[in-house]
Amino acid sequence: MEQVVAGSIGLMILHFYTMRVLTWRDWVPIFERTLRSWRISSRPVERPEVLACMFERRERVLKEIAGIWCPLIESFWLPYYVLVNYYAFGSLLQVPCFLSGAIAVPALQRVARRDVKLTPLIMHQCTFHLCIAILISSVGFPRDLMPILHVARIMVGTFSTDVWHVNNMNLLLAPLHVLSNWMQKEPKAEALEFMFMIIAEVFFISITALILSTLHEKEYQLAAASLELEEKVQEVKEAERSGAAAQRLLAVTCDASTRLTGDLRISQPSPSLSDLLMCGFGSNLGCNHLEGVPFLRDVDPPEHNRLKAFIEESAKADTPPRSIHLQMKDSSGISFNAELFHVTVPSLMSEQVEHLIGISQENSERVLASEEQSAMSGPSTDMPPTDMRHILGYGLPPVKTERSLPSARSRSKSRSESASSSDPRTPSSKCQNLIRLRMLQKVNFTIDIESDDFQIESLTLTFGQTDNCPRDALPKLLEWIKPNYRSLLFNWAQSHANAFASGSPCKDMPSLRGVKLISPMQSANTILAGEVIPAGFQEVDGGTGSTENGGTSCSGSAGLLMNIEMRKLFAH
Repeated sequence: MEQVVAGSIGLMILHFYTMRVLTWRDWVPIFERTLRSWRISSRPVERPEVLACMFERRERVLKEIAGIWCPLIESFWLPYYVLVNYYAFGSLLQVPCFLSGAIAVPALQRVARRDVKLTPLIMHQCTFHLCIAILISSVGFPRDLMPILHVARIMVGTFSTDVWHVNNMNLLLAPLHVLSNWMQKEPKAEALEFMFMIIAEVFFISITALILSTLHEKEYQLAAASLELEEKVQEVKEAERSGAAAQRLLAVTCDASTRLTGDLRISQPSPSLSDLLMCGFGSNLGCNHLEGVPFLRDVDPPEHNRLKAFIEESAKADTPPRSIHLQMKDSSGISFNAELFHVTVPSLMSEQVEHLIGISQENSERVLASEEQSAMSGPSTDMPPTDMRHILGYGLPPVKTERSLPSARSRSKSRSESASSSDPRTPSSKCQNLIRLRMLQKVNFTIDIESDDFQIESLTLTFGQTDNCPRDALPKLLEWIKPNYRSLLFNWAQSHANAFASGSPCKDMPSLRGVKLISPMQSANTILAGEVIPAGFQEVDGGTGSTENGGTSCSGSAGLLMNIEMRKLFAH
């Protein structure tokens, strides 16, 4: 029966060995690649910054572990001393255990000190002392407690920051561990037990090396990934700062700017884009939230493919900055010409890039010749102040006429003479502080005579040329219109004037919708006229015409006056 069992096992082993030899091309490369990846005995090429990151994170943990191990080892001494001397008083077998403790505890105390920097040299010395302490303690250690020493050897490997140093120490001390175990064998032990001890030590060293190498490899990969993530975050933050600078530049140079996700959705609130698309005005009061809305919704459908191709092409690193001209739609579906600028910026939320878009609304004059453009836009390039004082004559340069204003010296003299007067309430004193308004001739109020404090129903300002006010200094309507809407209003007014002169109604643009004006009030930035209509025309003759109220007209020559009415006004 014994021969059958031995023969069966021998045949099974021979079968497996034969299959291994026949299929060596399949498993040998994998075996070599696996051993190479484990890096059991050879030190791989590792990045110093990653190792520094690993050691920095380990230092705090290792100090805490060393601080715990010291009292645990010391607490084991007393019960072990009592038990050994109770059953075998004065036995020499207790000497190796306490000798190993005398070696291990000072090494751990040195590591646990807060003022000690855990350099590679200190960790190598600590690992060497712990390995020697475990070897010495195994000489007189009871056989029933031997698994504790195996666990201690594995923990020393995990405690060290240099796995290859631990593996080399285990290989160097392996014969001494086998010899220590053989010295404590039974008197009748055979040579077979010695072979079993050698095999057990070889398996222990191999498994320990694999465990420590795998743990080190995983920790190294985590540290490298963490370091790369920190570098990526820094790069993205730097790119965000650059993107913020580009966005501020677009906010100054363009009418609107916004940020789009990788799938061309608006990622951030953009008040300038809401203003450009006329969101939050009139019937669109609830449409001013654009975050998450597809940007293509505001682009004419025929332009979608052009815009996608433009963004895809301009997102390449070797493509120079450029722009695209296309048709867009506001929140009411009205199309307008726009020029789009594109910049690619990284995203902190995903791996996809984001797109920074600048939008400038195009004027119709851009298709005209340069001299026509300057002729139209020349009178209305200057921006008015934030209040209406300039229409009353303030801030205008003095006109060189015979009735010019007194010089500073004469005004100073007049003030001194006025101050020396005995009665400051004399008519001459009052007149010296009066300045005639140079443009505003009269103001007509229509009031409710039966209301409290005479409620104003309407107000009419009449401007006219005077001796101290040249004609080109009179206020102009286009000065109060936003630059992007001046050409629209100019063409609309000219179309209606041409239609009136020809005696036919104007069918192309009967009214304008959504014209933005510069607000004269400090509490608002923009006034939106929801509807602009012509309220009539008046032909005037040459010279000074007479109005129905008995005043002089503001026209100094023959011409055509147009009454423009703006309705549905909104402040923003």
